[in-house]
Amino acid sequence: MIYKRGKYYWYEFEFAGKRHAYASPMLQQGESPAYVKEQMGHHSIPTTVDLYGHLIPGGNRAAANRL
Repeated sequence: MIYKRGKYYWYEFEFAGKRHAYASPMLQQGESPAYVKEQMGHHSIPTTVDLYGHLIPGGNRAAANRL
């Protein structure tokens, strides 16, 4: 969110944006979804994969190979 205070503009990260900025690089660098689940406090691995699965390297390739 961008807002103006006086003559200056400020950018405010929302809480969800900070969480996403923390989890995304871990998964992109190959960290296990189980580890990210624990760090993010998710209830289950499917929750983590639903939110961040598009960032897991080779995830789509593995699914295509199963077909």
